[in-house]
Amino acid sequence: GLYEHQGFDAKGVPYYRQVSENLQSYMFVTDTGGLWIVGPVLGDQSNYAWIGTKVTNSPTEGVDWEVVLDGGGFQPQPAVIAQSTDGDAYPAVCQKAPTPAPTITPAPSSFAC
Repeated sequence: GLYEHQGFDAKGVPYYRQVSENLQSYMFVTDTGGLWIVGPVLGDQSNYAWIGTKVTNSPTEGVDWEVVLDGGGFQPQPAVIAQSTDGDAYPAVCQKAPTPAPTITPAPSSFAC
């Protein structure tokens, strides 16, 4: 999905809101700073659909995304990447590059970017 940059958290890390789907979703960094999370509530670290290892303050750099499985655990999604639409390190918008469908069934309702 397409995400717009909304601002920066207290640690100066950008966060994003999904704008391309009917479902509300946010992409943000955990309080510990180690993971990007995609979930329905900004800042909620207990309810999320995707996680990605944080390398820098940009979700476009070096993130290994994983989808959360219904029964618990995570499924790596090596084909999912974030891609800036304007080339900035902190993109105003960011969207998932065209990739194969996730390797789980059923597919999650939203993709991280």
